Amino acid sequence: MIRVRELLAAQDLGLTVRAWGDGLDAWIRWAHIADEVGVVSHLKGGEMVLTNVTWGRRPGGDEAYVCAIAARGVVALGTSGGSEGRISRRMVEACQRLGVVLLEIPPEVSCEEVVEQAIALIVERGRPGVARALQREQALTRAISGGGGVRKVLELLARECKRPVWLVTGGATVEPLGQAAAPLAEVSAVLDQRHAHRDGASVMRPNGAEMCCFPVETGNGGGRTDVRLVCECPPGEMTSEKRIAVEQARRFVGVAIAAAGQRREARRQACNEFMARFTSGRASAEELAVWSRALGIEVRGHVVCLVARVAQGGIAEVQAVAEALEDVADVLDLPRVVMASGQEACAFLFAGTTHDARVEEAVTRAQLVIGAAFRRCAIAVGSASVIARETTDLARALLDARQVSRLNTLHEPEAGEPAGGSEQALSVWLLGEDELRRGGLVKVMLEPLLAYDDAHHSDLVGTLGCFLGASGQWGVAASQLGVHVNTLRYRLAKIEKLTGRDLGAMATRVDFYVALRAREMGAGGVGGVRAADSMEAGGRGSEAREGAVG
Repeated sequence: MIRVRELLAAQDLGLTVRAWGDGLDAWIRWAHIADEVGVVSHLKGGEMVLTNVTWGRRPGGDEAYVCAIAARGVVALGTSGGSEGRISRRMVEACQRLGVVLLEIPPEVSCEEVVEQAIALIVERGRPGVARALQREQALTRAISGGGGVRKVLELLARECKRPVWLVTGGATVEPLGQAAAPLAEVSAVLDQRHAHRDGASVMRPNGAEMCCFPVETGNGGGRTDVRLVCECPPGEMTSEKRIAVEQARRFVGVAIAAAGQRREARRQACNEFMARFTSGRASAEELAVWSRALGIEVRGHVVCLVARVAQGGIAEVQAVAEALEDVADVLDLPRVVMASGQEACAFLFAGTTHDARVEEAVTRAQLVIGAAFRRCAIAVGSASVIARETTDLARALLDARQVSRLNTLHEPEAGEPAGGSEQALSVWLLGEDELRRGGLVKVMLEPLLAYDDAHHSDLVGTLGCFLGASGQWGVAASQLGVHVNTLRYRLAKIEKLTGRDLGAMATRVDFYVALRAREMGAGGVGGVRAADSMEAGGRGSEAREGAVG
């Protein structure tokens, strides 16, 4: 891979930047020529696309083309402007808005020449790493074939990146041996990242630092979509060598998870039959004992039943939640029976002792991690425990857990309903009736942004309100604003530059939040409600995503 600026430095090409100059450090994985919107569907992200603008003959074709390539994760677009030899203003604006670097190609240089040069640079850059990649591939193969599993793969990757790495799934986090467990606050930040780009989505940690989050592909078609590989490394420090290491580790992790999923699915059919037999009451004790031995469990001692009801979703979502329950048991090394039927997935965890701390941790993970990972499905988790002496005790625990999950569903607000109703935040009253102080706060914090918005017909104040209303979550705020996350970054960087304030600091966010509230109260003059409305909408959108989590 090469950075955009490296291609820009090739003097024989004479490329110039027309839009999104902030993206020159983005990595180019490969280069393609694509003159029609329909042929960009094969792109996987991280490419540079060259075009002769044949689609520009249609009204609005340039904007539609930029939207299409941006949706596929293209980092740079190169064009000479077509037969007219100029690039339209609409294309420049679209690239700037969607975070795509726009490079102008001189008329005497063909798209084919640019592609050849880009590929040559990519190949030359990768030549020294080929041997290292082969060694890494062999080490990863030995780790999987030797029974080391996912933890061994993560251990090798952490050693390569010289940074902590961990895997987050719908039900658990997996770390290399000897590495501290990932804090739940950071796990939640990763789970909120719904559209992790294959080249690494940036996730903001609670302390303001950034880390990279990569999706893990676990098979074609029906593979899992809730698996993320996390490297606690800022995007700017992810060198090409580290990215290659992540790509290799990600493939091996995906294969391991897919294989485990196949084994689990075969076992789950037996578990479903077991549940049907002992809940029917028609199976004899001897028959159920045979099933228990076949499943490798002993129905004695401390048993916990977890039931996750899926209010919004079909069989695919229920199966995914069942996989998450399997993850919980796997990471804690607990014997279990996991089943999926109808609108619920349930698991019996067999601790064998009444004082096993792993069981308490399993319940916590199920309620927090699974709930956060599948909040779009409106998950409600219920749990119950029993000191089992026979299989009938399992039926009692199942009924109790189902009852708890139903109660949790009833206690949750309707989807889309604001959790706080119309009640005003306490910050509205901080400045009371002191109009002079309210006006001073708005002037100090927001005046540079208001002046810029008026001069450039922009909405930096509204962007700030939406960002704070989304609790500083990049992906959520960008989605609510309808822009690419890179565009949101550009706007927030502009806000920091204009105000001289660091949005990564909690004190700054509080000051901006209260200033927006003060402006809502009338201190900011006409139009003062716009930013506050954006902020409230962001907050409501974030709360609506919570769903029904037990």
